[in-house]
Amino acid sequence: MREEVERLVDTGPVTGTPRQLPFTPEVKRSLVLAVEEANDLGHSHIRPEHLFAGLIRAQGVAARALQDLRIDVAELLAALRASGEE
Repeated sequence: MREEVERLVDTGPVTGTPRQLPFTPEVKRSLVLAVEEANDLGHSHIRPEHLFAGLIRAQGVAARALQDLRIDVAELLAALRASGEE
């Protein structure tokens, strides 16, 4: 997976300071979607599966990398949601 993401993304120069993490609009959207996932499942905190679902729903680099690896993202998202309901 790491190799696939690195292939899709030009990392460019590091920006920001150690105290300020430079979030791209895609990352910000993924985090908002992760919060929505947690809320939809009635959870009061964000778990890894919420973050992963947010990355997939954002339809950015993570989703493209998974699709390039022939992973059915809709099926994966459904499985993540089902695991969060347990």
